[in-house]
Amino acid sequence: MAPSSLAEPYDNPGLQIGSRRQAVQRILVGLELSPRLLSEARRRRCDTVLVHHPLFFLPVKRLLEEELVGGLALAVARARLTLIAAHTNLDKSPEGTGPALAAELGLRHTEVLLPERLGADVKFVVFVPAGHEAKVIEAIHRGGGGVIGEYDHCSFRAEGTGSFRGSARANPAVGQAGRLEQVREFRLESLVPRRALASVLDAVRRVHPYEEMAFDVYPLEQPLSPFGLGLRATLERPMTLRAWAAHVKRRLRLRSVRMVGDPQQRVRHVALATGACEFLLRDLAPPHIDCLVTGDVKYHLAVEARAKGLGVVDPGHWASEVIVCEPWARALHRRLTAKGWSVDVFAATENDPDPFVTV
Repeated sequence: MAPSSLAEPYDNPGLQIGSRRQAVQRILVGLELSPRLLSEARRRRCDTVLVHHPLFFLPVKRLLEEELVGGLALAVARARLTLIAAHTNLDKSPEGTGPALAAELGLRHTEVLLPERLGADVKFVVFVPAGHEAKVIEAIHRGGGGVIGEYDHCSFRAEGTGSFRGSARANPAVGQAGRLEQVREFRLESLVPRRALASVLDAVRRVHPYEEMAFDVYPLEQPLSPFGLGLRATLERPMTLRAWAAHVKRRLRLRSVRMVGDPQQRVRHVALATGACEFLLRDLAPPHIDCLVTGDVKYHLAVEARAKGLGVVDPGHWASEVIVCEPWARALHRRLTAKGWSVDVFAATENDPDPFVTV
């Protein structure tokens, strides 16, 4: 649904507090951990809290009861709750924050704005003497490779004959140095995420019997992923920027939104990026995109957007993401049920309000 491998390098998703062996029966899905959310988890008798914003986002050097992060972490531990976060990986999910915002705004036909790059996986091929295949397949798995969808330990092997002759300084595992050897070997291949290649190579080298392990790494061109950051859509009917901003405000039930651009400029092609994605403003421009909906837009980027005729509607960080809780909970429950797991999943009703208040 939102693999941690999709997360940005600076991010810290996944299990934050608890045990990987903890049984999961009741999950509360919320925007971020807070005393209110903790109280709701206790009231609903949940054992797991799943949030969008990680509690441990920046490095933590101490846990103090008197501080926000420390106090919350200690409260979670005392309550014996499990805390899990899905942050930028959920932002890139086809069941994540972007589709939730698009649905809230009534946009039915969307496509990913920045799809995950092609070639995220490589084909790892290693030549293994007969009798050692199982150890190498297990090593690939330990290193993070050999996974296709819901299956692991995935590989293919074909038998052949390997030949080599070691120098006088060699110490061959098979045969003798200085003599040409013909050995029964298997060509073993497996899919490996590029980010896991180094760990797979290290794991395989530890179990491979040869002094010099022969292997190849092939880059792969893969179909466009349904995962990626942001969405783009075309409005069924063009409208002015002012009307589009009013539509966003009404659909998100807000008192106000910030708008950048000529109120009368035409908007037909829109982009959505939840949270704080103002960096996209530098890469977007009419006529391909008329307006970007995102939060936390800073002054200088707003000036640049206005200068090139790109409209901006900023509903705020909180408003663009809090709406994910209900669809996220529903999607998670569907997936768990499909696997035959009886787990209750609740969307939080006690998320903290937006810290910013318009006066």
